Amino acid sequence: MKHGFRFRILLLSLLAMCIMDVLIGVTWYSITAKEAQKSTEKYIGTVLEQSNETFETMLKDIDHVVTSASINQVNVIDVLRDYGKVSSAEQLENNQKIQALMMSLYQFKSYMTGLMISAQDGKYYHVGSMLPYNQLKEQPWFTNVDMHGKKSVLLPPQSNGSDMVISIARNVTSGKRQLGVVKADINVKLMEDCFVTGFKEIGDVFIFDKDSSKVIYPLNEVKDTSMIDEIVANNEKMSGETGSFYIRADSNKYLLIYQYSEYTNWISVGIVPEKYVTREFQSVSLMAVVMST
Repeated sequence: MKHGFRFRILLLSLLAMCIMDVLIGVTWYSITAKEAQKSTEKYIGTVLEQSNETFETMLKDIDHVVTSASINQVNVIDVLRDYGKVSSAEQLENNQKIQALMMSLYQFKSYMTGLMISAQDGKYYHVGSMLPYNQLKEQPWFTNVDMHGKKSVLLPPQSNGSDMVISIARNVTSGKRQLGVVKADINVKLMEDCFVTGFKEIGDVFIFDKDSSKVIYPLNEVKDTSMIDEIVANNEKMSGETGSFYIRADSNKYLLIYQYSEYTNWISVGIVPEKYVTREFQSVSLMAVVMST
């Protein structure tokens, strides 16, 4: 009788211990899994943030080139303002001045494919690859983009005749008079190197114009538009500078991380399959099961 009682006590104790082990394991897994997921999401967000910062830094470097040319009094403003009012010899000297300045600004900028300064009357200077003036002036940005005041404009991807480029343009003014435009072309490979390289092992990157929701990147037409449609449909959720949430597209669940750039007015969106986010804590699940048995 005593042995039977002791056996029941032992059995109940073992059962209680097993239940406690399972509860501890489940609780530990739940807490650790959530932390692992947060850690993975934070890592992915950091990758996108760093990509965006690198992209902005390089654009600002080219913007500095454009600004330096547009405010250069002796070699640009005076040349454009006085062109046609000076002798042929002085015109030749002025041409050499402006070309020398452009070459000094253009060299050592590996992503800049071309630099152009054009006057209102059609006088046109350039280094590197650039569309001929008669084609350049037909581009929508040439007459339609608002470049009033002392502010540069970022132009979305366009062809320069041989390559796809993004451009930074800025007016050249003398007082209230517009004398011309400075424009620098940047190979779109810059976007790929800044964003795609960091995300190629994780997921996909899309870049949108915040106001129009127009796709800036990828350049080629996307065959499966369900992902883009889903991102655009969630545009209102991307109201802050950065954030993340989950979406569903093509019957799968994805983590969406976004980063807004005030400088470009573009939104960089990283799309990562849920299985990548959960991959890290799947091992946690296995360990929890082992420890609870």
